[in-house]
Parts: sequence; structure tokens; C-alpha cells
Amino acid sequence: MKLGIYEILNRVNAASGKKEKIEELRKHNDNQVLKLLLKMSLDKGLRWKLPEGEPPYKPSPDVDQQGMLYNEFKKFYLFLDDPRSANVTPIKRENIFINLLEALHPEDAKIVLKVKDKKPLGKGITEKLVAEAFPGLLQ
Repeated sequence: MKLGIYEILNRVNAASGKKEKIEELRKHNDNQVLKLLLKMSLDKGLRWKLPEGEPPYKPSPDVDQQGMLYNEFKKFYLFLDDPRSANVTPIKRENIFINLLEALHPEDAKIVLKVKDKKPLGKGITEKLVAEAFPGLLQ
């Protein structure tokens, strides 16, 4: 079974040192959603087209949603400064984002909010650590 993003990040956070954190991240080298979320969180050039802060959403009561972020990730271009989302109005974009958050596991929704606001995804998950774990991911 594929681990949820929050489960992976919890394992990275629980690792005791830099080397262990890198090893834990590298275990998920084939996880493109994880890598892109890390990039979105740390890439200063990437612009989100959503207001900063937490929107009014109701966390999902269904905690068996670990895979939902993988399914919903294809919508993320709508929230970024991306030519494909040029015709989406701000209200529509925010409504899609709120619906996405409500569909995710509550912990994954918190991760997405941190990514959007470019907040740390955990203790020691820095630009330097991610660059070392996944060379070439960050430009």
C-alpha cells in the first residue's frame, strides 16, 4: 500500500539526523507527488494564485483518505501561475481549492496549506536537505 504524503513526512520528521532524514526521503525517490510538493514548498520562483492563509474549509471526517492527494494532484496547476489556468476566475479557483482540501485526509490538507504558504513541512526539511536527497529537483 502506498503511504500518504503526511505519513512519509512524519517518518522524515521522526528520523534523528540529517543522514537518516535523507535516507528516508530517498526511499520515496519514485514518488513524484512528494517530490513536486517539496519543490512547490521550497521554490521561491513558483507563484501561487491563492490568498495566503487557511481558507474556510471543513476537514474530511473520513481518515481513510491517504491516497486522495495522489488522485487530486493533477488539479494543482489550477492554483499556480500557469498558462493553463489563465481563464479560471479567482472565486472559482478558491472554490476548487476548498473542495480539494475537504476531499483530502485532514493531515494531507494541512500539508497542502503549508506548501501553498511556503511554510516548513517539518523539522529539518530544508532546501539544503531536499537538494541533497533529490539532486536537481530544486533549481
